[in-house]
Amino acid sequence: RYPEGEVFEVERFSFALDSAEQANLAELEGEARTADVADLAGRLAAPFTTVVDSARGALDRCRSELDEAFAAL
Repeated sequence: RYPEGEVFEVERFSFALDSAEQANLAELEGEARTADVADLAGRLAAPFTTVVDSARGALDRCRSELDEAFAAL
């Protein structure tokens, strides 16, 4: 049988370990959620980015054609 003070210290240490483990798990879960949100945002933005890139390409072609047309005048 352990003296009451030592049992208290063991229980306190065990509680501290459990608290640290819970904090680490919460941090890891938060990082996972952040990564999931970033991944989802990237996947949702991909089609929009493709459309924007296509529009920029079309505008660049139009500018080139206009430059050529004005140069020919």
